[in-house]
Amino acid sequence: MALSNNVIGAINFVAMLLSIPIIGAGIWLANQPDNSCVKILQWPVIILGVLILLVALAGFIGGFWRIPWLLIAYLVGMLILIVLLACLVVFIYMVTMRGSGHLEPSRAYLEYHLEDFSGWLQRRVRSSFKWERIKLCLSSTDMCSQMNQSYTMAIDFFNSHLTPIESGCCKPPTACGYTFVNPTNWIAPINNIADPDCIQWSNDQMQLCYDCNSCKAGLLANIKEEWRKADIILLITLIALISVYLVGCCAFRNAKTEDIFRKYKQEPRKTKQTIPSLDLTEMAANNTIVGTINFITLLLSIPIIGAGIWLANEPDNACVKILQWPLIILGASISVVALLGFVGGCWRITWLLISYFVVMFILIAAFACLVVFVFLVTNKGSGHPAPGRTYTEHDLHDFSGWLRRKITAPQKWDRVRSCLNSTEMCSELNQRYRIAQDFFNARLTSIQYGCCMPPAECGYSYINPTYWLNPNNTAASMDCLQWSNEQMQLCFHCDSCKAGLLANLTQEWRSLDIILFITLGVLICVYLVAFGFALRKFRTGHTPPARHKQDT
Repeated sequence: MALSNNVIGAINFVAMLLSIPIIGAGIWLANQPDNSCVKILQWPVIILGVLILLVALAGFIGGFWRIPWLLIAYLVGMLILIVLLACLVVFIYMVTMRGSGHLEPSRAYLEYHLEDFSGWLQRRVRSSFKWERIKLCLSSTDMCSQMNQSYTMAIDFFNSHLTPIESGCCKPPTACGYTFVNPTNWIAPINNIADPDCIQWSNDQMQLCYDCNSCKAGLLANIKEEWRKADIILLITLIALISVYLVGCCAFRNAKTEDIFRKYKQEPRKTKQTIPSLDLTEMAANNTIVGTINFITLLLSIPIIGAGIWLANEPDNACVKILQWPLIILGASISVVALLGFVGGCWRITWLLISYFVVMFILIAAFACLVVFVFLVTNKGSGHPAPGRTYTEHDLHDFSGWLRRKITAPQKWDRVRSCLNSTEMCSELNQRYRIAQDFFNARLTSIQYGCCMPPAECGYSYINPTYWLNPNNTAASMDCLQWSNEQMQLCFHCDSCKAGLLANLTQEWRSLDIILFITLGVLICVYLVAFGFALRKFRTGHTPPARHKQDT
């Protein structure tokens, strides 16, 4: 029992460590200017992290000092806290699902509308009493005043990628038609009734657009971005915490089994009594093996979920949204089924173990199909050298038909194009490359080559990475006619942009497919070991029990 108690203590020490990212996420939110003004999420996260730390500390003490009531209190308290953390993770995801920005003509930044966000978030800022306090907090920062130092010309300001809160609070809405003087000083038009926010704008540096609905929307957009990042940390911590908790439950059960066996050995033997052989130590060892196998399966779901999260945060994949959700759902399903197998193994629930083997087989088959599918759809699409350039260009028809259909439909491409336009992938090139030779020798991404500049065959003359002189004859391809020096237009309507996007996708997917293939191989091995162990246990479990010799 001492070994099991030490294991329980070590497990609770890991749970103590897992409270650190939760507390850290709350502290990080508390130090963000927008969240420090609103004060919604940071304190619940910090309090929850501290409670997990205290409960884990109680389990740590109960495990090493063998205090049963403290261990039971740990198991009950930690279960409640895990349920609360899971509810918080789901809640954050639900309230941050809505609220994307909108493109405006001739602007690189996005603008936001309050009604696009979830009702719960809107109620946090709609109340005049609440907003007065938030407005005073926001106006005390230098987020707007520092824009006057960064942007002196209108074209630089219009091509900049402002944060949502800067776009909503520090300038009037684009629809109002104000004339730029500097980022926080604008000349009012004759008619400014396009939007109620137009009347709210003031050149007073303490007023600006802090009373506008666009400011409230920008604040919520900023909060949404930060909450989604914190939610990823909380989700990963939750999975690890559940795994640690279940291992702790299994170790606690084994410790109780060992305790029963120890008491049984100390009892005086009764004469003339036949006792079936019941090796409780072997039973505990078997349960530990089953729990370990399913714990490894649970860990193997992490790279699958992590791959989906990584894709969701890549700009190109975030705009297309093809592969990330199947990966996240598949990883989460494997994680849940592994938990069921873990519980079924530790508590010897036969029907749960059978369900685990059947469902896990289906998930492994689906996972294998996904790995093969990703390999097949990314097996085409190699680029061709561009004349006089070190980079390669791509043609749309080189890629698989399935991938092309995901973006070629006008409705789909308009959404993808708006998303790509909101990134800084093209504007950042102007800051990094001044000389044509440096630019032509640069190692850019395929999507930058396809969307941010005209195709090499068009013969455009370089001025800067996103501004090119039109030649006399641009009939080499349709993409040559699609090019525009307008910074929100560029070559985003070109087939070369679609091909560059697909080239980026295939490159990332192929790299990811190697990780998924390795994970699949390990998962199959673990599954076969678990299945063989369960089959052997099932066969030996039906053999006639040995009988002890009778004591006289």
